[in-house]
Amino acid sequence: MEADSIEQTNNWTYEETVDEMDGTKSKFASTGSTNTLQFAFPYDGGSTGDLVVRKTGKKLDVYLKISKGQFISSYTWDRTVDIKFDDGKTLQYAYGSSSDYSSDVIFLDNAAQLLSKLKAAKQVKIKIDFYQYSGQVLTFNTEGLNFK
Repeated sequence: MEADSIEQTNNWTYEETVDEMDGTKSKFASTGSTNTLQFAFPYDGGSTGDLVVRKTGKKLDVYLKISKGQFISSYTWDRTVDIKFDDGKTLQYAYGSSSDYSSDVIFLDNAAQLLSKLKAAKQVKIKIDFYQYSGQVLTFNTEGLNFK
């Protein structure tokens, strides 16, 4: 898939793609973490995260991607992340691994609820375990999300 259009705002990048085989449109909104995580070799040198909202047809997904590192896999949605929206209470969300078993991506449960909370928040902190590194926190400036 190739990006048909890309738009950048202060905190978010918006992209739309069309699958050249079946014509399915996908819309994306993504924002990068404001902090860098430090892992040992072979992931040393600083790792950043991307928080992505994706809509393909009627299917909505919210997922995390790490530039270098490995999330702890969860193929049965039995693992959780802690998410804090602004100064609110910390909430737990289950997550699952990607269908292609990539260790650098996880999909968060309750995508519609997450999208609603992301639209209202200015900052989001996500605490998650990585391979050999538990309790790491990624911070995102989420203000201004405009995703329909």
